[in-house]
Amino acid sequence: MKNISFLLLILCISLLSCAPQSERFAKKGMAFEEKGMLEEARIQFEKALQINPEEALAHIGLGYIHYKKGLYDEAIAEYKKGITGNPNISKLYPEAHYYLGLAYNKKDMTEEARREFSKYRRLKKIEY
Repeated sequence: MKNISFLLLILCISLLSCAPQSERFAKKGMAFEEKGMLEEARIQFEKALQINPEEALAHIGLGYIHYKKGLYDEAIAEYKKGITGNPNISKLYPEAHYYLGLAYNKKDMTEEARREFSKYRRLKKIEY
């Protein structure tokens, strides 16, 4: 019984350490992205997702990369995974809604685009 408790403790610790590690890779990817180093950013986002497939920030980062490459369906899919994967991500990165709206616009999905732009304005407290 003592060995099982120890193994459970080790498992819990290893699971808890995955989230911060994936987040570190995702934040590193965002730093590369801000510098325009999209390939380096993509590598970091993919590392983050290998550790934690639910890493919202990595999905948002990949969404941006896909958007910049003109891969709008892929961008939409990644942004949606990121936005729904973490309830706080919209507050931290409202730009995800803006770029999701742009991707919808490129696909002539006007209503969806308006909805995302509206969320972006509300989160950024932009009045029009």
